[in-house]
Amino acid sequence: MFKSTIIYSLGYFLTKSIGLFLIPVYTKYFTTKEYGVLALLNILLQIISYIALLGISSAAMKKYHDKNNDSDHKQKLYGNAVLVLLFISPLLIFIISPIIYILSEKFLKSIEFFPFVFLIIFISIFSTIQKLFLGLLRIKNKPKQFIRFNFAFFLTQLIVIIILVVFLKKGLIGQVFAQLFTNIVFFFISL
Repeated sequence: MFKSTIIYSLGYFLTKSIGLFLIPVYTKYFTTKEYGVLALLNILLQIISYIALLGISSAAMKKYHDKNNDSDHKQKLYGNAVLVLLFISPLLIFIISPIIYILSEKFLKSIEFFPFVFLIIFISIFSTIQKLFLGLLRIKNKPKQFIRFNFAFFLTQLIVIIILVVFLKKGLIGQVFAQLFTNIVFFFISL
C-alpha cells in the first residue's frame, strides 16, 4: 500500500505541479493581472471539470469489481462510462454555459468570457476522458502506465506552454491554448 501510495501520488503531483515549475516563466512573461487571471481560470477549470465528470470515474471504479473477473461486465461498464462522458457531459456543460457566462460577467469581470472562459469550458470537456482513463489504470493496478501517462502529459504541456509563451510570446492566451492542445492530444490517447 505504501508503494502504491507513493507511485500514484507522484503521478498526481506531476499533473498538478506544472504551475510550480512554470513560476519563472509566468513571472517574466505575464503581467500581474494575467497571473491573477490564470489563477482564477485554474479554479474555474477545476469546478467545471468536476461538473463535467459527473462522478462517472469514481462510480466506474467502485463498480469495476462488482462481478469479480467478468471481463464483459468491465468492458460494458467502461464503454458506457466513455459514452456518457462523450455525449452527456458536453451537453450538460453547454446547457450550463449561459450560467457560467452570466456568473463570469458578474463576478469575474477581470476575465473575458471569450476566449478565456470559453476555452476553459472546452478544456474541461476534453479532460473527462483522461480522468476516466487514469481511474481505470488505478483500478487495474497499473502504476507504471499511470506514471508514464502523467509524466507525458506534464512534459507535453510544459513544452507547449514554453513554446507559446516564451518563444511565440503569446502570453496568457498562449498558456490557455497550450492547455487546450495538451488536453485534446491526451483525450485521444485516453480513448
